Amino acid sequence: MGVLAAVGAILRWWDFDVWLVRVSFWVACAFSGCAFLALAVGVPSTWWAARRNGYVVTNRRALIVLSRGKVLSYPPAEMQSLVVRRYPDGGGEILFEYREVKTTEYSSDPDGSSRVRHRREVHKVGFLELAEPEAPKRALEALLGRELHYEPASTVPASSFHFPL
Repeated sequence: MGVLAAVGAILRWWDFDVWLVRVSFWVACAFSGCAFLALAVGVPSTWWAARRNGYVVTNRRALIVLSRGKVLSYPPAEMQSLVVRRYPDGGGEILFEYREVKTTEYSSDPDGSSRVRHRREVHKVGFLELAEPEAPKRALEALLGRELHYEPASTVPASSFHFPL
């Protein structure tokens, strides 16, 4: 937009008709405003939807109710390898499934040079971002009939935010 304003000023100096620059400037302003509005509305609504997940432990299974209406059910037979973590801030997570996928992508640029890109994805399913993991841990211990131990965790994951609702 600054470039368009500068071009408009130069064209006005030379007494050219600047309607195209003026229209382009206001179109750029409109697109910038729409992008800002999308960010201002989109990010908080995504956060709100993520905070709407629910966790339930019954006498027969553990349920994860996702905000989009999907329900994941885990009977005791599928919870034999639970991972329970408590973080230094007091929060934690109880993982039913944990997969780490490492991929390597090879590509070449038009100039003939090749590039290697390593990527690591972590897929976690469970009771995530718990402000207090002790109560769900006790409920799962009662369901499974055995004690669950905390796995040591030295740092809080970057994706964990504990906001009071």
